Amino acid sequence: MGWRDALDSSPKEAPTPEEQKDEPFSGRKTCDACGEQKHTSYFYMARSGDGFARKCKQCVKSKRAVDSKRIRTDSVGRKYRYCSRCPRVGRKSYHHVSLFPKNSSSEDGYHKWCFVCCDEGDRLWRMEKNVRKRLVENRARLDSRIKEEKEKASRGKKSKQLSRLSQQGRAEGR
Repeated sequence: MGWRDALDSSPKEAPTPEEQKDEPFSGRKTCDACGEQKHTSYFYMARSGDGFARKCKQCVKSKRAVDSKRIRTDSVGRKYRYCSRCPRVGRKSYHHVSLFPKNSSSEDGYHKWCFVCCDEGDRLWRMEKNVRKRLVENRARLDSRIKEEKEKASRGKKSKQLSRLSQQGRAEGR
């Protein structure tokens, strides 16, 4: 079919929603965020499920735009920043900027966690570090004990073997 044939042919009508449901793959999907049914070209690709993301591109972009505005200003002019760890722990997510450590490599100049979350994170990291250190030490002690027991067992076997040989030699010498 050439391009002239394509011009001459009449356009096909879009299938009705009932017809789309009957088809195995209709090329349409419902967004989990907005609930609208859209063509799959309005969704990002994904590796799981049907091969498309659960939220449409428009909803994903609007969520990113909200998340990118980490600093909010109230009517008096005070600045508040979003802490990315607080909601996971069950606290309010916005705090005054004075409650955040400075971070020159960040876009807004503040760390992504507030002081409280930074302290908790450091404390947890130190605890994990100490646990790992103790595990390594305990493993080394256990390995040395196993080695000693093997040596004792091998010494015991050698002495038993020597005593058997000496007994055999005595029996033969009689």
